[in-house]
Amino acid sequence: FSLVLLAGLIAVLILMNFDLDHWSSPGSEKISQSVRHASSAFVIVISLVQACLTGVLVEELFFRAFLFNCLRSKMPFFGAAFISSFLWALAHESIFGMFWYLPEGFILAYVYERSGRLLAPLFNHFFWNFSLLCINAFVLSSPKF
Repeated sequence: FSLVLLAGLIAVLILMNFDLDHWSSPGSEKISQSVRHASSAFVIVISLVQACLTGVLVEELFFRAFLFNCLRSKMPFFGAAFISSFLWALAHESIFGMFWYLPEGFILAYVYERSGRLLAPLFNHFFWNFSLLCINAFVLSSPKF
């Protein structure tokens, strides 16, 4: 069982981090920079798709649909949510982000548990990433800040 989880985590990290430099800074600052300094609408769309669709779909399929479900079949909600959220936070490669991603992962696990459908945390995660990306790219980068 633990070997399956480890292999799955490694596979997700490889899929999520096809460009390790891209994800090296907390909060995906590189994506925000590419949106901020985009020379075309195409670059903006690709950045949004990568941050808000591809990443969200891969993460939710693995960390909620697969990992959380496997853990939940073996233990109570809190343990399964904590372990899957902790591993999800580690996958974001940020020590300081751990304090941000761990509670967010727990919330996504709770939404998944309560709804019984993957669509609920998918939408939650999508809108969360989209909101943060827009705030970071357009609001916090404005000359007033």
